[in-house]
Amino acid sequence: MAHQILIEEGVYPAEEAFLLTSGQSGMVLENTGIEVYLDRAGQRCVRGHAQAVNLSLVQLLEDHDEVDMLFDLGGQFKYLMKAPVLKAGKVFSPDVKSIIHFVSRSPLKKLPEDDYRRIRDQLALVR
Repeated sequence: MAHQILIEEGVYPAEEAFLLTSGQSGMVLENTGIEVYLDRAGQRCVRGHAQAVNLSLVQLLEDHDEVDMLFDLGGQFKYLMKAPVLKAGKVFSPDVKSIIHFVSRSPLKKLPEDDYRRIRDQLALVR
């Protein structure tokens, strides 16, 4: 397996992050952080956590089986994570937020600023 990301191991807060579908629906994630770590084979892998309204995640998944993640670590560090593994609680109250955990399954795609903004600006956010 190739490195999933080419930045040093550590924990990085995201300036902004979103879950999105292939149909350009999305939701805002709050307090998102990623961890870059070495697996047993010495490859850099990515996992992390975010705060989200689980009911919004359910709305996204009603019409789509998978979601992707878009996030900005600041400066030139903008990425698209395709179909991460998501683990979330079972809270469906519209006014309650909970922590979701995510793990990347494949290398992240580094995005130029223009591509990142285009994707972000086209999102129809669920509330």
